[in-house]
Amino acid sequence: MPENARRVDDGYFGELKFLYPEEGLGFVPGQVYKALYKAGYEQMAWIVQEKLIPTVRSCFRYNGTITIFAPRDQALLTYLGKTKLLQYVVPMKLDRDTLKNFPNNSTILTFQFSGQLKVHRPPFDDGTRDSLVNGDPIKDWEIYNDGRVIVHGVGSIFRDSWNTNFDEIYRYLNTLPQDLKEKAQKVIFET
Repeated sequence: MPENARRVDDGYFGELKFLYPEEGLGFVPGQVYKALYKAGYEQMAWIVQEKLIPTVRSCFRYNGTITIFAPRDQALLTYLGKTKLLQYVVPMKLDRDTLKNFPNNSTILTFQFSGQLKVHRPPFDDGTRDSLVNGDPIKDWEIYNDGRVIVHGVGSIFRDSWNTNFDEIYRYLNTLPQDLKEKAQKVIFET
């Protein structure tokens, strides 16, 4: 294992070794792998193809459309806690238009045991902005979409939705003067 490689224990799959191209793949890359890898989501490319999709299809016996929110490599490699990878997989089609029109403060169940994601409209939204998922904006929309698997790229590890009270954050933001609202929004939701 290279010195700069890292193992992550996600609490479900156990320790996952992040692969680097110079190590050799050890599997045949599929279309989802190729799309994620090309978009710069090298670690999630392997995790999605070799762990998440097979687990959803065989262990959960779910054959419908799934949507995966893939964190960027840097977020995965620098996050110190357990990364609940099944928290990023939902049993429904969530393309950009669907998420944009999702009701504010909606809860979406995931394949993670007792896991859920929260969908919110951004503060001060005039109807033209994209929704936030667990407080994070989608960085790369539909990196992959074959009708059965949709993958969006997110910039960070999702905060647990039950630990984040977005309604309180929105109430606080609305008490700020107009010139500070957008600055606060960037700090809270876009960093």
